[in-house]
Amino acid sequence: MVNPYLTRFLILTAQTELSPSERKELLDLHCQLSDHQLILAKLEEEGLVGLAYHHFNAFSNDVNPDFFNLLKNKALVYTARQARIIEQILPLSSFLSRENIRWVVVKGLSLAYRIYPEPYWRPFFDVDMLVHPDDGERVDELLSGFGLEPVMARHLSLASNLAALKKNFWLYRPLYKKKELFLEVHLGFPLLHQEREGEEDFWTSREKFKVQGLELPCLLPEYEFALLCLHLQQHSYSRLIWLTDIVQLIKARQINWDKVKEIAQREHVEGSLAYAISIINQLWPNSVSEDTGPLFSPTKQEKFWLRVFFPLSPILTREEIKESPIHTPSLLQLLGQPRVRTWGRTLKNFFFPPADWVTYYYGFKPWSFKFFRHYLWRLTRPFIFLVKRLFWIRRRKNFNQ
Repeated sequence: MVNPYLTRFLILTAQTELSPSERKELLDLHCQLSDHQLILAKLEEEGLVGLAYHHFNAFSNDVNPDFFNLLKNKALVYTARQARIIEQILPLSSFLSRENIRWVVVKGLSLAYRIYPEPYWRPFFDVDMLVHPDDGERVDELLSGFGLEPVMARHLSLASNLAALKKNFWLYRPLYKKKELFLEVHLGFPLLHQEREGEEDFWTSREKFKVQGLELPCLLPEYEFALLCLHLQQHSYSRLIWLTDIVQLIKARQINWDKVKEIAQREHVEGSLAYAISIINQLWPNSVSEDTGPLFSPTKQEKFWLRVFFPLSPILTREEIKESPIHTPSLLQLLGQPRVRTWGRTLKNFFFPPADWVTYYYGFKPWSFKFFRHYLWRLTRPFIFLVKRLFWIRRRKNFNQ
């Protein structure tokens, strides 16, 4: 059941700046919400602990002391964890910078230090890296040499071809861990299809930011904007902090919207970017200029499927958000691509990923019952999902919202 007070509380908290009237409203809402554990749990779920502490610390004398202490302690735990991650990532970054490889840091850590006034406002629990596809194997060697262990290493003995496994696995987000540093690596911009021209522009336009005096590579703001919109959609708009990231990026950096439009058209993601902007402006009116939305022209097909996969009402009320498969943005990309070859390659990779990768990632013995059941699940999941979602839409009778 939707609690309008809690919904409004979260939406206000997710803003980095509050007007005097909004601050008063936030404090009034806090007084009406008596379940402090529930509030803290929702703040954690939405990634807003740091921002909540920032807001309530400004008028801590007027806040319930039990709630404020809970919030403060949680924020301190998050901050300490981030400090330990930074201690581990900086030597690794310095190590990688001495090599002739192309890589960037994206999302959490990059945003916390580039676009937020204080890093603790933007919690992060891992580090995301993008690596040029041609440098993937070298980075794999360097990370292993630095003491980072593949998270799936316990399944290596099940793989029949280690060389092929590593080659294929790079297409599917290799994960590494060392102490509290959890490193997620992607090859290239995580989109289905890229023209070579776009790939070159993506890497030659990199920028840098500083953490404790050390320079780390990052994306051009226009590419970061597109990536954040797609990442948000991959996770079904399930965390407010990811929406705040986009708003804060626009505030902190001078976005070249013509460049964003060029990227969106080239990668066939106009619908995904337009939907993110629409949601943001409904949560926080005028956060994105009204002139920006018309830059993107999603087709009727895209608009239809966006509403099917990501119903708007739960996203705006922050209750019972309907999760869609993480590959949904990739499937939506196909709507604007007439090439049969692109469709075939994409659907093949989605429904029939390499057997060695399935063995490695899920730990299933090759050609076992669970192994075949996994492929059956991949084949049937989209159809089961669509039936359930269309039934839900019909039951709610709010499809056209």
